[in-house]
Amino acid sequence: MQEDKKRQEDELKMQAVENARLKDENESLVKEKDTILSPKLELAANVMDQLKSENHDLKRISDHQIIRLDALTEKIASHDELRSLRDEVARLRENVNIQDPRMQEKKQLLEEHLRLTNENRLLELQNEFYCMMIQNERHPGN
Repeated sequence: MQEDKKRQEDELKMQAVENARLKDENESLVKEKDTILSPKLELAANVMDQLKSENHDLKRISDHQIIRLDALTEKIASHDELRSLRDEVARLRENVNIQDPRMQEKKQLLEEHLRLTNENRLLELQNEFYCMMIQNERHPGN
């Protein structure tokens, strides 16, 4: 019995020493976390915030570029339409007796129609472009 008690006391002392060592190690790790990891985590959080902001800015720029590209694509398409109308006018001119006053008037009306059609299409494109820009400014994340 005496030996068991002695052995238990020795074991208890060893456990106390191990416990003290683990407490010291734990305190050391907590200090290390506070001095090393916390600043790194804070820096990482700042970098993430900066990257989110840059991402938002790039998305806004990308959205504006898409709007401009769409408007330019529409303009090119309307330019092709205009070229087609001009070709048609040129073909019609070849087949018309220019001396006839009614044909002169018809020619002028056709040219005016062509000019107004082109001007109308350009104004529609500008209007669409401005509407998209306004909507983009109101809802930048969309």
